[in-house]
This record gives sequence, C-alpha cells and structure tokens, in this order.
Amino acid sequence: MDTANLISLGIFIATLGAAIVAAFYTAFTYKMLATMKNQYIDSIKPKIHIKVQPEHRSTMFYLIIKNIGTGIAKDISFSLDKDFYLLSKKEEKKNLRNYNLFKNTISYMPPGDEYAFYLDSARNISDGEKIESDNVNPSVFAITCKYAYAMQEYAETYTIDLRNYFKTTEPPNPLLTELKILNGNIEKIKSISS
Repeated sequence: MDTANLISLGIFIATLGAAIVAAFYTAFTYKMLATMKNQYIDSIKPKIHIKVQPEHRSTMFYLIIKNIGTGIAKDISFSLDKDFYLLSKKEEKKNLRNYNLFKNTISYMPPGDEYAFYLDSARNISDGEKIESDNVNPSVFAITCKYAYAMQEYAETYTIDLRNYFKTTEPPNPLLTELKILNGNIEKIKSISS
C-alpha cells in the first residue's frame, strides 16, 4: 500500500469516527432536549394534591384537595372507591360520594384553588381492629382524580390511609409558643404595675 492510500484510509477512518461521535452526540442531545421538555411541562402543569389534615387540638380529620401546581387544570373529576359518610352520619346527603365535587365535573381549577371537607373523628374510624358499629367509616379509601392540561389527560389515584394519623400529634406551632411567652410577659407587667 502506498502513502496516498494510507492517507486516504486514515482520512476515511477519522471521518467515520467523527460521524459515529456526531451520531451519538445527536442522540444524546435529543434525549436531553426531551428530558428538558418533560421537566418544563412538569414545572408549569397543574398538580392536584389530596391530603388529610388533622384538626389542631382535636381528633377530627379533614380532607384537602388543592392545585399546588402552576397551571390551570381543566375538566376535573374526582371519584371515591368506597362510601365515606361525613361525621359518621349514614345519610346519603352526608356521603362524600354524593357531594358535587365528586359527582360533577369541574370546568377548571386554577393554581392555589382548594377544597376542604370534614371527614370524621378518629374515634369513629377503624384502626384495623373490629369495631361493633355499622356506622364506622373506612380507615383506608382511594380518591381518583382525572384532569386535562395542554391537550394531555392525567389520572392519579391517591390512597388515603387514616391509620397513619392514629397516635400522632401535631408539631408545636412556633408562633403559638411565642404568643404564650408574650402573654406571660404581659401578665408579669400587669402584676408589677398594679
């Protein structure tokens, strides 16, 4: 093989190597752009969050449904897998499934929009042991939320397990602690000035 053929072969191998590297780089860039697009959509889409909140200094639970995302959810529907009677009153008008939010579609839910419902007292909810009462609500139930955003439909199911909240306490509120200290100081000042 003469020198010209060796140079041509070397150029061919270098060009082939560059083309392979360019193909891998193009594929990697495409994947990176797809990931960035998904992250962007995730950052601006609505996020319907469903949680249980124990009431302060009480055994009551309430259900909070809130759009914590930055986008407006459209055509939202909620459904429950089991009957849940608010405050353990076994009346159809107290069944959460029969509330408008769970029966009808909501046309839109903007960011920060929130719905709150009293559920029940902890003493009326089974902790897994048999309770001799026919009006006790389930301790575990699921809520399915379906909504649309940017021509995409989403469906999320939240399992609500109230047993997780048994024998728990609410963390102390620092503002209330400071107010108690302030109140004590005011009482001291009143007693000194009297």
